[in-house]
Amino acid sequence: MQKRLVTAAEWVGKARRDADRAKAFVQVVFALEALLQIQDRKMPVQPSVTYRLTETAAYIRGTDLTSRTQIASDINEI
Repeated sequence: MQKRLVTAAEWVGKARRDADRAKAFVQVVFALEALLQIQDRKMPVQPSVTYRLTETAAYIRGTDLTSRTQIASDINEI
């Protein structure tokens, strides 16, 4: 977990310094991916970053099933 946090912090630092907003956005996505990595060798198929981000954000921000469903839908649309 410590390595993932350091990697994510490095990507966020790069994003903050980058003047190109598109590149900075991609770097932030890399940071999120570093945080949301699942390293279970027993799982034959790893969930996508989009799925993990959607599920995590909906769980953290949502207060009930309806709000979590809406948040997940909004993130998928983005």
